[in-house]
Amino acid sequence: MKKSVKTALIVSVTLILSGLVILFAVLWSLSFDLSKLDYTAYNNVEYKVSVYDVDYDFTDVYIDETSLDINFELTSEEKAYVRVMAQDNLKHQVYVENEKLIIKRADNTSINSVWGINIATQAPCITVYLPKKNFGTLTIKTTSGDIFIYENKNFSFENCEISANSGDIDVLGCVTDSLTVSNTSGKIDVGFCSIKNVTLSTNSGDIYLQKLSDSEDISVKTTSGDTYISLVTCDNLYVESNSGDQDSINTEVTNLTEMHSTSGDITLEAFDSGELNLWSVSGSIYGEFLTSKNFITDSASGDIIEPIGSTGSNCLVRTGSGDITLKLSE
Repeated sequence: MKKSVKTALIVSVTLILSGLVILFAVLWSLSFDLSKLDYTAYNNVEYKVSVYDVDYDFTDVYIDETSLDINFELTSEEKAYVRVMAQDNLKHQVYVENEKLIIKRADNTSINSVWGINIATQAPCITVYLPKKNFGTLTIKTTSGDIFIYENKNFSFENCEISANSGDIDVLGCVTDSLTVSNTSGKIDVGFCSIKNVTLSTNSGDIYLQKLSDSEDISVKTTSGDTYISLVTCDNLYVESNSGDQDSINTEVTNLTEMHSTSGDITLEAFDSGELNLWSVSGSIYGEFLTSKNFITDSASGDIIEPIGSTGSNCLVRTGSGDITLKLSE
């Protein structure tokens, strides 16, 4: 090795180690509590609150946002209004067109202006205040902002379509007929309500379905994110994942359940369904069922444990190398 190259490597390693020592010293002085850091000294950001009155009636709501959180609240007023808390240079347009309330960034607003570490008592957000009414379709497109739709018995949307990149999405009420959510890395949490048809998809984010009653069709797809389903009743349930695990407890499906996984495990507890088709390549499958089934099992190299002489609706369970363990609830 040439002397110049060796010297450069030594200098590089020395600088890296020095940086790590300084970082450790700073964290030690803060007792490893990052909340003690004074970010405002480096980024003096002031938020401005803008309120937009909505003077025209509308049926649908369309929101196109980049980074701000999105919330929905009830107003006692007869008319809706929108409250935006954001940096002063982030301008928004709020207007009604063809009976649709549209909320979006102004054309001259720079997306880069949202970057930075901001300290405030409330995160910058868009809050839509709605009167007591049943609305049509809610459409939201966002990149990194979180979305919160909580249970409110005073207003609701017939349909809801959400597309996001990295923000977390909570839909805990206010949707009745159809919910479609597509996310990349953010979490999806749906439940505490009754929605007829639910379609959820994500890449690496986890999906939670809880206390969802009287649904017709539920479809969940993930790549590496895990799926958690609890206290759900529906007609048909379809779950697909690559490496993410699938867990379901206290769930009742009237007709058909299909759960497919490549390497993730499938775990069912206190579960019941008309018919089941469970399949995994290398993941294991564990099922504890509320009623007797006609178990049809197959595994290339995994171990199989199942009840003997059980009858009922068909339960097809297959794995490549994963184990299969099936039992009836006592």
